[in-house]
Amino acid sequence: MAEVKTLVCDMCGESPAEGYALRKRPGAEFIIDLCSKCATPFRDWQAAGRAPAGKKRPYRKYGGKTPVLPA
Repeated sequence: MAEVKTLVCDMCGESPAEGYALRKRPGAEFIIDLCSKCATPFRDWQAAGRAPAGKKRPYRKYGGKTPVLPA
């Protein structure tokens, strides 16, 4: 027997829906499932937004120091 699961919109109850993870700095992340109609503002914000800056880790081999090359 097959089991079929579908997401419904948390705002209007329509199906199908997609999950969106939202976060406010500082604060906790939360997830909301939205249909294409209710998700329109989020898609507009995504087009205008930017990707979060990642942590800049130093290059492990040199511990953040620039290697000195032989002349």
